[in-house]
Amino acid sequence: MIYDSKVLGRKLVSNNYLNTLLAVLLVTLLAGHGQNLTNSTNAFSYAIGYRDYLTHDLSALGLDVTLPVFPAYFLTLSYIAMGIGFIRFFLQPFNSGLCIMFIDIHKDIPADIHTVFTDTMSRNYLRYLGGYLWEHLFISLWSLLLWVPGIIKHYAYSMNRYIIAEYKTVSVIRALDISKRMTRGYKMELFFFDLSFIGWFLLSIITFGLLDLLYVRPYYLASKAALYMKIKEDALSKRRVSYYDLKVPEPTDVVQPVHQSIAIENISGSLH
Repeated sequence: MIYDSKVLGRKLVSNNYLNTLLAVLLVTLLAGHGQNLTNSTNAFSYAIGYRDYLTHDLSALGLDVTLPVFPAYFLTLSYIAMGIGFIRFFLQPFNSGLCIMFIDIHKDIPADIHTVFTDTMSRNYLRYLGGYLWEHLFISLWSLLLWVPGIIKHYAYSMNRYIIAEYKTVSVIRALDISKRMTRGYKMELFFFDLSFIGWFLLSIITFGLLDLLYVRPYYLASKAALYMKIKEDALSKRRVSYYDLKVPEPTDVVQPVHQSIAIENISGSLH
């Protein structure tokens, strides 16, 4: 499934490269990759801790410490980083807008950069922001029990953004529950999916993020959307998730299992 998803993702990106590239560039510049609030807050906390160490802890040892110029600049930059992080937090819904664009290209709908922004701003902004907030809140709470539970829940809720992007009437809390059921039995596969991109991520670091923007992130997002579609299809076929959960009517052209078809034919024959 991982290999098929990546092959399909690569093909779809190559067929829609310019629009997917522009969409990823704009959203990454605006909202980053989705962890900006946490990272900037951590940077600010480290800066505060470093300042307190210089001014209080060393002073307690009887040393006359004057706050040097470099830490003052460092603290100022940390304030700026935290401010950018808070601004980017409110721009996170555009990352969910990216999800719907990549879902569309899997449905043979041409990639349209306007979809990312019109879908996000037309009645979906608060849903997407709420989905992002609840997802990270639950993951953070599970992470308090050490890393492993947090990682497990990260993958359990990893389909959340795609669900709320594709199914507009599903609430954000319900989407988290659906994602949890949808990924049952697939968490390890999702982990290996991310692991399969580690070479690309290392190359992106070497190129100072340029390769990530120009190719790796569009390729990753298209492949992740393909994996979502496959996991969703499997969850629906095995009844872990129902069309009722997604608040959409069940397709009339769904192929019935062979044993059910035979049973129906036998019942029809006996009636005649």
